[in-house]
Amino acid sequence: MEFAGAVRESKREAFNSYNSLLCVAQAVTGSYTTIDLRNDSFISGKIEQVDGFMNIVISDALFTDACGNEFYYDLFFVKERNIRYIHLPEEISIAEVIERKVNPIRIKRKLPTSFKGKKLMTRQLETLARVKQIKLERQNKKAESMKEKQ
Repeated sequence: MEFAGAVRESKREAFNSYNSLLCVAQAVTGSYTTIDLRNDSFISGKIEQVDGFMNIVISDALFTDACGNEFYYDLFFVKERNIRYIHLPEEISIAEVIERKVNPIRIKRKLPTSFKGKKLMTRQLETLARVKQIKLERQNKKAESMKEKQ
């Protein structure tokens, strides 16, 4: 569902998207979830749109206030400052979402020519290799534990 008010993302919104966990909130777009609000109420429905400031538009919304009263809305707008938690569906992996968001911005840069720059680049590459190795070890452990349970 595209909204008439939808416009292109500003520079500030793009900055927020790449420098915060906004990408996780944007990954929930199109799925049904619950959002806890700061005033102890919550809203459940389908996330239609998340902008660069984490303002959220929800359709088929069921708003439940702190007293337990329920109200149905076709469309509901939640201002970012009112959000306490966003419940993520189980099928969404936070690590994968962040990795998908960050990977496209990795730009091949000119390799550093100074000694410090080369040393820094070497350490960064070693760290990335170690992170990948740890991920593989964890996956292997998980696979082994699953086999043992069976």
